[in-house]
Amino acid sequence: MSLARSAIKRKTALKRVPVPRRDREARARAEKTIRRQRDTGPTPVQRYAVAWRANWCCELCGTQLGDPGHPPRWCEAHSFHHRRPRAMGGTTRVETNEPPNLLLLCGTGTTGCHGRVESDRAAARAAGWLLTQTQDPATVPVDITAGAGTVLLTTDGRYERTHP
Repeated sequence: MSLARSAIKRKTALKRVPVPRRDREARARAEKTIRRQRDTGPTPVQRYAVAWRANWCCELCGTQLGDPGHPPRWCEAHSFHHRRPRAMGGTTRVETNEPPNLLLLCGTGTTGCHGRVESDRAAARAAGWLLTQTQDPATVPVDITAGAGTVLLTTDGRYERTHP
């Protein structure tokens, strides 16, 4: 018995067969479902304006959160809190990410001052840290306990004193 292999000859030539249409459509549907979520948070310019207004400190307790050098560096856990929440899935309202609606807070949504705001919502509403969807953040004073007292937050990223 011989171990040598012999070449097998095809009786017909190989043909290119197109991918069935249903497979192409299934592949296209699968690619569409892998979309990235859109970013509904503030832009880097808006974040910088809020951090500059707060002097890179938590606006509730005064903890130093970053260094305003070039480039700026964060040294502590921080978050930008929306006074008027974005709602589930984000929002298309332009003023949602403007400086009057944002506070620079230490911690995350469950820790630090941000956790304190989220856990005690009644006190947060009384201090102006949390607003309803119908309130305008530029006209509602907020209690900044880091020494500034009760102020209005302006659209150009400054504090404006309120009169009693």
